Amino acid sequence: MIRLSLLGSVGLVGSDGAERSEVVRQPKRLALLAYLAAAEPLRFHRRDSLLALFWPEVDDAKARAALRRALHFLRRFLGDTTIVNRGDALGVDSTGVWCDVVAFREAVVAGRLEEALELYRGDLLEGFFVPSAPDFERWLDDERRQLRGAAGVAAWTMAEREERLGNARVAVQWARRATWLAPEDESGIRRFIGLLDRAGERASALQVYDEFAHRIDEEFGLAPSPETRALVDGLRARRDSLRGVVVSEGDAPETQPNLIAVLPFSVRGSAELSYLREGMVDLLSAKLDGAGELRTVDPHALLRCVQSLAPGEIDPQQGRVVAERFGAGVFVLGSLVAAGGRLHARATLYETGRPSEVLADAHTEHEADIFAIVDELVRHLLARRTTSVGGHLGRLAAMTTASLPALKAYLTGERAFRRGHYSEALEAYERAVAEDPTFALAHYRLSATRTACGMVDEAREASASAGKLRGRLAQHTRLLLAAQASWLRGDVDRAESLYLQVLKGRPEDVEAWYHLGHLRFEFNLYRGQSAVEALRPLQRALAHDPKHVGALTQLIRIAALERRLDDVDALVSRFLELSPSADLALVMRGVRAFALADTTAQQEVLGAMAAAHPTVLAATLSDVAVYSDDLAGAERVARRIAELTPASALGATPQIITAHLAVARGDHEDATHILTGLEKTDRPSALEHRALMLTLPFLEVTATDLMALQRSLLDWQPPPALPEARASTSEAVHEGMHAHLRLYLLGLVTARRGDLDAALAFADECERMPAPDFAAGMPSSLALGVRARVAMLRDDPGTTLTLLGRLQLGGWITMAVASPFYALATERFLRVEALIATGRREDAKGWSEGFGQRSPYELVFRDPARQLLARS
Repeated sequence: MIRLSLLGSVGLVGSDGAERSEVVRQPKRLALLAYLAAAEPLRFHRRDSLLALFWPEVDDAKARAALRRALHFLRRFLGDTTIVNRGDALGVDSTGVWCDVVAFREAVVAGRLEEALELYRGDLLEGFFVPSAPDFERWLDDERRQLRGAAGVAAWTMAEREERLGNARVAVQWARRATWLAPEDESGIRRFIGLLDRAGERASALQVYDEFAHRIDEEFGLAPSPETRALVDGLRARRDSLRGVVVSEGDAPETQPNLIAVLPFSVRGSAELSYLREGMVDLLSAKLDGAGELRTVDPHALLRCVQSLAPGEIDPQQGRVVAERFGAGVFVLGSLVAAGGRLHARATLYETGRPSEVLADAHTEHEADIFAIVDELVRHLLARRTTSVGGHLGRLAAMTTASLPALKAYLTGERAFRRGHYSEALEAYERAVAEDPTFALAHYRLSATRTACGMVDEAREASASAGKLRGRLAQHTRLLLAAQASWLRGDVDRAESLYLQVLKGRPEDVEAWYHLGHLRFEFNLYRGQSAVEALRPLQRALAHDPKHVGALTQLIRIAALERRLDDVDALVSRFLELSPSADLALVMRGVRAFALADTTAQQEVLGAMAAAHPTVLAATLSDVAVYSDDLAGAERVARRIAELTPASALGATPQIITAHLAVARGDHEDATHILTGLEKTDRPSALEHRALMLTLPFLEVTATDLMALQRSLLDWQPPPALPEARASTSEAVHEGMHAHLRLYLLGLVTARRGDLDAALAFADECERMPAPDFAAGMPSSLALGVRARVAMLRDDPGTTLTLLGRLQLGGWITMAVASPFYALATERFLRVEALIATGRREDAKGWSEGFGQRSPYELVFRDPARQLLARS
């Protein structure tokens, strides 16, 4: 295409890639081309209007001759079809000419604001002038103002979006661009000053004001408005010590006199003790929480609210700002100093509403006695704070481990977990538990980390261990533990209720906000709700903890689902800036590269896969398939994984997902070919997935194919289910369940062939067969699925819904992403059919939206479900 650049410096490149400087050097002819290409609305322009616009000073005959010469000139250098006639009107062939003005407008309308601002390199035809064409000059002035204004609005929108995401640095960059576009807009200057203030860049805010005041004084002899001066006066009135404190978005909550914020301690004299800077926050928070009416601010939220400061740099004024952010009426500052073979700890307790303070001191000669110091500090602080808590000191002393090695391992795990380094965190928490088997919080965290690593059975074991030690935890932590145990056994509704209960009493709890969002994202689609409902709690988690890698991961996926590609790009950049070596870094890079159709980045991702762990490879394939909206790209990822030697641990996963992607794009023959070839190396997986595809109600299947499939299933003798079978990893997802799946699939095949009684018999046999402990209840669910299909074939959608309503999400639901059988995907599609048949379209829509939101195995259901809704 011919490329015409009019924003900023003018550029014109022909379809052969060569510069067309001959045209650029002809002002009026370039102006004619620019007007035809960019004038809004885009349309054909009558010759008479073009004559009046460009040659108003000459008579009609001379003007028409000038227009003909201009058109001949443009066509000679750009091609005969560049400017086309429609009767007496002229226009640019939009299929052959790309113009940055048009692309800018389209990007703004589509919400691709970052793309729009990349296109806006300066004013329209900057510095350009056409003599003797005043009407064109007026048009040009109006267009310049309109385009510059649109760019300014886009820049402010980007700034506000980034600030909502907690990315203050990027928000400031966009706001700076916005004020550059409208330097005389005083309201914009105030917005920029306010943003800089919220971002903790007070000096920059004052500099922006000073430069603005100087400029309008020099150029116009004016002073800033009283509103602007009042804003800056308030800014200057704050003490310089407030630098370094970042306050998250939102109004400060009402102050609670019994809520305590424990800030990081300064540590001097020994680099080996640096881990206690944040560690003292965890220790003192745990000790103080639950003493009488006292409770403490969530340490995770608080640590993320305070930027990394040098030890000793946090002063009382800074502490007061942070405490007020969380509504804490009390805050604690402290120091640890190693000198002369002794460790001296000092803590100071402040009340935010008044200058009173209480000191507590403790000394020891050994690092291992840090717990004695903590107890001493707590006793002094609580004794001076209130006289009603002395009886609780014994319980407080048992709220954490008594092992220093266990504590160090736990704190190491916390740091790794927060950065998304789950493998590293797993090792650290396991060390903590080995050092102190009674360390309840370490068991709790170990369970969460094992879940993140796909070790489902092991996660349940750690959660059960923590449950046995729950007496050592504060009440709200017990609720978190109970919620974790509930969703690990598939009781999602109870888990959600428990998280909401925690948040009712502790609205600042990052852990509860994140897990509530995580739960909704992972499991809403199995409850007839959209995963996008996780957006708000995840945003709340990120607002309290701007470096929460887990929340960022889910927000990236939601943005991709909603096709907010600018947000995908921004969030992935933020993720990689925070933790470039996180376990899921390659996964997030893959989502961005394929969602944004960035071919260079795609090649980088495919190249980096050679060094990735098999579980990361599997996650990359899954996420690219689900969130990129690029099935062909996902198949490229699958082929790449199949080529890699380290992928052997994934077994047939790449081939099976490729087969499902083939069905999703409508190539059932390709899917059959893939699965037929797989039978030589993994007959159970090949047969189960081929049978599932042939029983999809929306695919055309011949009676011959169904009969052959039924014969294959009848002839197949899968290994029996073993009670001790485990489903800890995706490659072993169906271990111990092949016999049940055979009967389930026989029921569906037989039903589709019309032998409904035989199908029910297979369902009964499936339900009677014992199952592994992790899949208890799954045989009953599979049997209900067959019975519900039979009811639908008997034209009884009401009974179908009744049967499907008895399905219970069991502990196997944690493996749903890796298996359409555990996800009950066929049954969910059947529910959509039955809901539509009974006139409940809105309910059907909720169930339909879940397909393609989490698992690549469910993409085959996405378009058929949408088509069902469209026809209803």
